[in-house]
Amino acid sequence: MSMGNASQIADDLIQNGKPGFTLVAILCRGTRFDAYRKNCTLETIKEAFEDPQVGTPAILVVEEVAALDVRSKTPSVVVCGTEHFTRAFQDQCSIPCTRQAYVQIVYEPDKKIDFRPYSHVVLTGKAGIDGLFQMMEDMREISHLQFVTIGPSSAKYLYDTYHIHADFIPSSYTSDELANLLCGWSDANLLILRAQKGNSVLSSRLDAAGISYTQIPVYDTTIGQVRAIHEDFAIFGSAQGVHAFFQQAGHIDPHTQVLAIGPYTQAALAAHHIQNIQVAQQATISSLIKKLEECL
Repeated sequence: MSMGNASQIADDLIQNGKPGFTLVAILCRGTRFDAYRKNCTLETIKEAFEDPQVGTPAILVVEEVAALDVRSKTPSVVVCGTEHFTRAFQDQCSIPCTRQAYVQIVYEPDKKIDFRPYSHVVLTGKAGIDGLFQMMEDMREISHLQFVTIGPSSAKYLYDTYHIHADFIPSSYTSDELANLLCGWSDANLLILRAQKGNSVLSSRLDAAGISYTQIPVYDTTIGQVRAIHEDFAIFGSAQGVHAFFQQAGHIDPHTQVLAIGPYTQAALAAHHIQNIQVAQQATISSLIKKLEECL
């Protein structure tokens, strides 16, 4: 029934024999996480619409069915990230994910690097780690390097996949903290492997500090055929994934609560005019899940 004509509909029903005490349920926003139900009667429906939480989209249910309450208690969640990220998120999160939008990694073909001039290799994510090992032919090429990862998740992946321990991990897992660590290394010559569209924070800080480095993009990101997000929650695991999503004319419903793993992912979303973004306290999956639970 039309919300704009609700009072008139109620009056017509009463005039045609329905008792004024007939139960009415106003069901707002369906099965969304912010779903709201307002119970009233045909006689009190006008007052019910004065409740600020009552709004469209909504439907009216009249008589016996209005006494039922079959609202879903489980929110819908879409996760946008690499396959590794989305699987890890689902494994750790108690809330089932409705849908996954896989960010696909596209590596630069046949890129080769002479590793000899460098003292450290800086890895800002799992894709950069895989890119490193795709570019070399012999493990001895990197035997002299010390490894820097942006966080413990990348360090764990480096060890689990390639049996190499990270030598340095910043105290907080952001580009700013990584820059704080590296800017004190005046004698280092850094090799930074990262995405084509990586943010400029790290390079700007290193330039200002006069640190010697070479930055090489070894991969780009694209995303599967996801044109629109209408779920209650949308989880983004990287700024690159955000850009890939919107490059495909992606659309996020205004009612969807968007969560970002860190401030740069938040900034990427804001650049596409997404507002009211919730940000994980730390750039980790566990912190992101905690933020999701806080939003429920």
